[in-house]
Amino acid sequence: MANSCRLSAGRYLAQDAERWYVISAEVDVVIVGGGPSGLAAALTLTRARRTVLVIDEGKPRNSAATTVNGVPGFAGLRPQELLAQLRREAGEYGMQYLPGRVADVRRPDDATFVVSTEPAEGSATAEIQAHALVIASGARDFLPKVPGLGDAWGTRVLPCAYCDGAEVGSSRVGVLGVSPKWGQSVETAQLLRQFTDDVYFLQHEAADLTALELSALQARGIRHVDTTVESVARLESGELELVLTGRDALRLDYLFVDTVTRPSSPLPAALGVEQIPTRLGPAPRTAADGSTSIRNLWITGSAAVPNVNIPTAVDHGYRTGVSVNSSLIDQEISALVPGWDA
Repeated sequence: MANSCRLSAGRYLAQDAERWYVISAEVDVVIVGGGPSGLAAALTLTRARRTVLVIDEGKPRNSAATTVNGVPGFAGLRPQELLAQLRREAGEYGMQYLPGRVADVRRPDDATFVVSTEPAEGSATAEIQAHALVIASGARDFLPKVPGLGDAWGTRVLPCAYCDGAEVGSSRVGVLGVSPKWGQSVETAQLLRQFTDDVYFLQHEAADLTALELSALQARGIRHVDTTVESVARLESGELELVLTGRDALRLDYLFVDTVTRPSSPLPAALGVEQIPTRLGPAPRTAADGSTSIRNLWITGSAAVPNVNIPTAVDHGYRTGVSVNSSLIDQEISALVPGWDA
């Protein structure tokens, strides 16, 4: 349960599932988004003695997943347990946490952001001033338009062979062929063959396979089903039943699908960050550390690079945190030492 209230001018009180936070109306850094990248940036910055506020809607991209896999030190946790642990760690160093949604960001000058929030249920509206802003609001996955596909999303319909392939064991697994602009579904089928010898590649909307690609599937015992999938249903047994055009229905234990993944927040574009075309749609232009052409504005994790997983999101958040702190140090020196280039 998330709650917050106004204490007095300049302070707020907010609560997540485990603790209360006193929120300052002016901080060094506001981070929009409390996922792995945002919390990694928060941990890095709070350990550097920065005052940091994380504003979080509480809607993680992987909320439908049952466990987090392949994350060193955290494997087997539920997604919300992982985030709670990351919040605990950053909270020990003074991170402030406010449940809610960012409604507006204003820039009174080129070194200040004023962030206004819409409250989550049981929370108060807040207005926070910060010297730096980090957008870590994540990305959204868009599934192919196959009826029933979303009903098993995160449990039996999965997006990432490296995230979940080792857990499928000797199961019967399918890969849904998608438009080339969405993903590399043939490569996904070959990867899943590492984990099970019962793999189906469903042509669906994929580009026609070359003779070489067909030979590679056949050589490793991957069955090629050259038809489209009309619908997917989850049976009481947990299996998936796929209705196929012109063929008998196919039952699978898991179906892997490459999704279209796009940044979920309109804030970067609204703040003037250049958008660049990618095969998945427009994305903000950022440097490797998440910095942008807008002074004191960073974008990190899947808000910047939509197809990152948890370990890479944590790494990106750490590098963003280091970059923010280094930039603020330069700016502080510049205010004291004439001629110092911030």
